[in-house]
Amino acid sequence: MNRQMLSVLLPLLLLLATTGCGSPGPYASLDDANSAYQRGDYPQAYAFASAISNDGPSLDRFEAAYIAGLAATQLGQDAKAVKHLQRAVRAFDKQMASDAGVMLGLAYARQGKDAEAAETLIGAAPRQAGEAQAKAYYHAADAQQRLGRWASARDYLLLAKSKTKDASLVAAIDERLAVNGFTLEIGSYADRANAEAAAAKYDAVAKEVGIKGTRMVEDPARAGRVRVHVGEFSTFASASSYREPLGLPDAFVVPITGR
Repeated sequence: MNRQMLSVLLPLLLLLATTGCGSPGPYASLDDANSAYQRGDYPQAYAFASAISNDGPSLDRFEAAYIAGLAATQLGQDAKAVKHLQRAVRAFDKQMASDAGVMLGLAYARQGKDAEAAETLIGAAPRQAGEAQAKAYYHAADAQQRLGRWASARDYLLLAKSKTKDASLVAAIDERLAVNGFTLEIGSYADRANAEAAAAKYDAVAKEVGIKGTRMVEDPARAGRVRVHVGEFSTFASASSYREPLGLPDAFVVPITGR
């Protein structure tokens, strides 16, 4: 090799050596990603794990995707969590795939993707055990209720109840078993006269848009207050769709436990 060619190649070789052929920063191992996650450094855990997960086929790829999904969940970044957990559910380790499936189902639920949430949670639940399995079925049933799949939701709520010994979860399941629809909550009022005025106003609006009118119910969370609800809907989405027609863009969709 002549001197002129060597003088051209040496800077290039040095550049490749220091940049890792374009890869930013030093190589991080799966242990580095896991250690960062365990100590609560979720940004660092995500950076390490996502780099390994995206680095092409390897035995560590699926576990890295799982750690990246967990870290993204802790950071409140559901879109990133879904991306990596969708990869982790294909892991050869069936328990890891199931664990990733539960986390993926919950991420879908937070995104309002109830059909995907229900399907993923139901698929992941059989490999779970004890309370983890009960919670997976409970959240699957919650997603099904939002979709208006009431009979199937009831089946999975009863299955969840049969798997748990947690009194708080039993109470939550019993509350869900009493749900039979959704409504829009206009507000909670300390002054009954104000509640009656709001009920009268939105009762007229409800008639204009062709839905069931308003009703007042005692606020179970705050003694002496009255909640005003409008409409009765079979699905969460249909309730949400009436926020704008009613002029209630910020109204909460809440379950109905008795009609």
